[in-house]
Formats: sequence, C-alpha cells, structure tokens
Amino acid sequence: MVNEQSDFEVFDALKDAKKDGYQLIYLAASQRHALPLAAARNELQSFHIVDQVHWSKNGIKRQSCVKLPDGYEISKYADRVPDSELFALAKQAGHSSRFRLDSHFGEMAFEQLYRTWIERSCSGDFADVVHVVRDGHQKAVALITLGQDHRRCSIGLIAVSQEHRRRGLANALLESAQNWAFSQHCETLSVVTQSSNETAMKLYDRFGFEINETVSIYHFWLDEIEF
Repeated sequence: MVNEQSDFEVFDALKDAKKDGYQLIYLAASQRHALPLAAARNELQSFHIVDQVHWSKNGIKRQSCVKLPDGYEISKYADRVPDSELFALAKQAGHSSRFRLDSHFGEMAFEQLYRTWIERSCSGDFADVVHVVRDGHQKAVALITLGQDHRRCSIGLIAVSQEHRRRGLANALLESAQNWAFSQHCETLSVVTQSSNETAMKLYDRFGFEINETVSIYHFWLDEIEF
C-alpha cells in the first residue's frame, strides 16, 4: 500500500522492478493518500487503474432464516474439488473484477486466475467454507466463499448465474454468510468490490454494509514501458 510517495520515487521503483525482470507491478493507494503520478503520466503510458471499495458490516447477528425462492436450497459445498458448475460461477464472479477490466490479462489468463481461485477455495487454502445455491434440478446456480481471520469474516467470491438473477439469491448468499460469520463468533463481515460494479455496490448498501475505504489499484505493465 502506497501512502505518500513522490512521482519520481514511484517512477524509480518501477524502473528498478523492470531491471529485476518483473512484468507486472501492482500499486495500491488509499484515496486519502492518492498516488501522485502527474509527472510520471507523461512517460508511463501502459498502466490501468481500478478503484476498489472496501465494505464491512459490524455487529453480526444471526438471521432468523435464509430467504430463498421456492425450488432453491443452499448448503455447504462438501467436495474439496470444484465441478464444472462451480468453475462457471467463479468466472462470473470475476466479470467486473480489475483482472477482467484490464485487457492486458487476456481471456485465458483471466479464466485461469478464477479457476485457481475456486480450486483453492474448495481445498481450504483461500476460504474456510463455500456455500452453494442449487435449483430444483440440483444444479449449482450461485455461490459464495468465506474466510475467517480471528473475529473478521471476509467474502471472497460471490456469483449468481445470469439466468437465475433478480430472484433474491444474492441476498440469500449474504444471509448465509452472516449466519456463518455469527457461528464463528465473528464481529465483522467484509467484502471488496469495484466502484464500477453498480449492482454489487447497491446490494451491499441494501444489506447494511458501510464503506470503510476506497483504494486505487494501479497495474503497471513494465514490458510496455520505456524508461
């Protein structure tokens, strides 16, 4: 996380990283300490910026029940290896992510990233639990991954398949997340999304999350930058 650095300090750090063989550098800057790139912008032509919004909900209480439409059920995903339905949902979870928005990644790299993410979530490396919503045909149509760090629970991936949206499934996923966080004695439920993802922003606001911070993430593609 960058707090206060001059343009030239950033420029020199990127230059050194390229000499060391790095291809991509991420820089994160709180909007309270916006990364000053006015001078560097004249020379750095290959970078991508996405604003990430950090949300949290405190004072976690158990929901009386998870409200699902008729014909749907929600449960913990028991297998440590995701199936093709979970791979498809994981890809949808990243549709508005900074990795999808940055065209430098390409479709194959983007898909592999989210394939790895759901694999390592199911295996327990990236998440402690995966909740899945299934329809009347037992097809997985929505998912949420959750991790715990002391008394904080964080949402990793959340997705609802396109044909099952606007039925309250995303809200049901958040209710299940809150119940799980409560069962783990967590005090806070947190999630990160992109400011451009208006649907997610409205969902978290309606559910009672509050914005803690907005962070600008810079992707610097060093192979395309001439120093």
